[in-house]
Amino acid sequence: MSHQMDYSERSHEEPSPYATGYQETPGFNSYATGQGMFSAGQKLSGSAGKTATANQRLALAIVSLVLWVITLFFLVVIAIAAHADAIAGLYILLVMVLFSMLIAVINVVFNRNNR
Repeated sequence: MSHQMDYSERSHEEPSPYATGYQETPGFNSYATGQGMFSAGQKLSGSAGKTATANQRLALAIVSLVLWVITLFFLVVIAIAAHADAIAGLYILLVMVLFSMLIAVINVVFNRNNR
């Protein structure tokens, strides 16, 4: 008798996919297509979160300028405190040119994605 109840309870549930006949299946289901069993989320278009805002670019420029001025100030102070010769001025100039090039490269790479 319990066997008959199980069968009758199952008959009132959803029919199996095989009992309803042929159904077309989608060609390719993936997380990116958002179809089928993978429809929980959708792929975002573009590179989300990779572009810098105007405020971030401005902050990078300001921080770069402040670091440049601080570096120049400390190099001059060190040269004065060490009673350096005139050749120290050339070394300071060389270090500042290299530091400026580094800052320029960092800013160009950071802002390259926004064009």
